[in-house]
Parts: sequence; C-alpha cells; structure tokens
Amino acid sequence: MSELAVELLSGQIINTCVEEGDKVSKLRQDLSKTFGVAPTRLRLLSEGCELSDSQLVAEVAQAISAIVAPAWRVLSGSNAKVLEIWDLDTMECRGILEETAGVKAVSVDSTFQYAVGLCSDATLSFWDLENMEQTRYCDLRRALRLRYRSTPCSLSVDWVAHRAAVAVDESCHIVDLQSMESVGILHHKQQLTSVLADFASMRAVIGSSDKTLQVYDLRLMDVVAVLQGHQGSVCCLSVDFELHRAVSGSIDTQLGIWDLEKLICICFCKCPSVVTAVSANFEAEHIVSGCRCGTLCVWDPAGNCLSMLTDPACLSMLTEVTAISLDFKARRAVSASRENKLRVWDLSTQQCTGMIPASNVVSLS
Repeated sequence: MSELAVELLSGQIINTCVEEGDKVSKLRQDLSKTFGVAPTRLRLLSEGCELSDSQLVAEVAQAISAIVAPAWRVLSGSNAKVLEIWDLDTMECRGILEETAGVKAVSVDSTFQYAVGLCSDATLSFWDLENMEQTRYCDLRRALRLRYRSTPCSLSVDWVAHRAAVAVDESCHIVDLQSMESVGILHHKQQLTSVLADFASMRAVIGSSDKTLQVYDLRLMDVVAVLQGHQGSVCCLSVDFELHRAVSGSIDTQLGIWDLEKLICICFCKCPSVVTAVSANFEAEHIVSGCRCGTLCVWDPAGNCLSMLTDPACLSMLTEVTAISLDFKARRAVSASRENKLRVWDLSTQQCTGMIPASNVVSLS
C-alpha cells in the first residue's frame, strides 16, 4: 500500500469520525473493520486527546503502515548469544545479530525497525533492525547498581512511553530508556519469573516463584492486588491491559485466565504438563500455551480447549516449548522448542506448516 493511498484512506476515515463527533473511538472501530485489526492495537491514539485532522492523518498513516506489513516477521533471542530475524512467510532467516551473552528476553517495536535484547550478563542492547547495527549498549549492573551476581529474567518494553520493566532476582526495575536511569522499583519477596508493564494504564503484572501474580500501580509503585490460585511457580505470562485480561502458566500444569478489572480468576485449565510458554490475543479470542512435553494447546478466553497441536513428524523428539508468538489476527502461531527448532502453525487447520532450524531460542517477539 502506497503512502498516498494510506493518507487518502486515513483521511476518509477521519472525516467519518468528525461527522460522528467522536474522533478517536470511531477511528479505532473503522480501522478495525477495514484492516481486520483489533482496535486496542492502535494505542498511539489516546482517548480524549485534542488532535487536529492533520495530526490524525499522520498518526493513522503511521499506524496503518505498521500494521499492513509485507511479511510476518519475528525476532528470536537465543542462549547461543544471538538475535535472529525470521521471515515466516518465506521461512528464511533475514539476519543475525551477535550479543555478549545468552539472551533472556527480546522486544521489538510495532514497525519492526528497532529492538532491545536483555542478556544473562545483565546488559541491554539496542538495535536498528533495518541497518542491522547496535545503536546503544547498557550495563544494568552499573546503571541500576545491581549486585554483581544479579540475574535478569524478563523484559517488558513500552515503545511509546520509552520505558521498560526489567525483572532481576526479587525486584522489577522501571527504566527510562532514554536516560537509562531507574525511575522506580517494584519489590517482591521471592524470585520473579515474568513481567509485563503498560505505561498508558500505569499497570504492571508480575509472576513469581511464590505461586502468585501481583498487580502493581506504576504511579504509586505499590501492589494493587495479589492473585492466588496456582499450586506452583508461575512460569509464563501474557496480558492485555486494555481488555483487562491476563493468562498465566505454572509448574502445576495449570493455565490461569484472570480478570484484571475485577481482580479475580475466571478459570483454571488443565494442561498436559508444566506450562512453559503462553501467548494470547483476546480480541481474536485465541490463547496458545506450550508445555514441557512439547504440546501446544489452543484455548478460547472462557478456558475451553479448542485444539491440541503436535508435530506428527517429530513425536519421538518433541521437547519443551520455550516461546510462542501469534500473528496479529491470531490465525497463525510460531513456537520455539529445546530441540533447536521453530515451528509455524496454522491455527485454523491445526497443522504445522513449516519447521526451521534455530539456535536454542528462549524468547520471541
């Protein structure tokens, strides 16, 4: 789609919004219908903002350009000290970026131009994916005054707010990505396992080895609620802050689905083994969990199991699922496993449509 076409189309949508009198919410609805995209993905258009038509045109053009991508791409982080860019339409690796240590987590912006990698040596690397070069590097132990043996485990980046939440040992540091200074710390009593933060709603959800999810207010830097019910450590987490939903996977083999507005558990779902990875798209009504036994389960938001996915060509070699990523319409998924493979899945046909050799991937974005 050309830039002119995007501008004309977004201009037509905006004119409709002006006539209706509610620019932002109508704009989200029309974009959703036109492009099959969840309105909640258009977070750069904040409710109640005073924006001129020209500003809206520019912002919508940027949003559409980011959404209508020519290829389905993911960025993987590996224990082999590399980030790899994958084109999952052509099943090819488009680039390899070398890190200083094993990668614990990765995050890529909505335009797939910039990325951040969190490594086991407590460093953050900033990458320009178009030019395939590192633009910045930060030693978190020095910047955040961490203990020498501190080990990071999880990263959540808000590219609009230029803030990140970095889980290290029993604390989660809120970091300004421009100054690389800590602007707050969320304290916990036990080892953290996962964190997701949203600086529009000023909320964060943290999973830990104490079997709970904790919801934090990022303005107060304090706990709002402790969500209990798991019988073992929380291993993985997926959150939709705008729809107030969360999904957690645990060593107790249960998948928990949570209402973050009422702060209650909607249901627990029994999985084949320890839940090691999860990704959710609540707008598309799909949740995909991965297990230590190598099986993927597809769920709806009410906790009904829609299908169980295994690769029949590799049943004797299936190993722990380490990461999952969904495309934005949740019609496809990609999973990583410990046998050094990426598998691409068609969720409508429940088939594995491709397999790519990959180096011990632990994170996908």
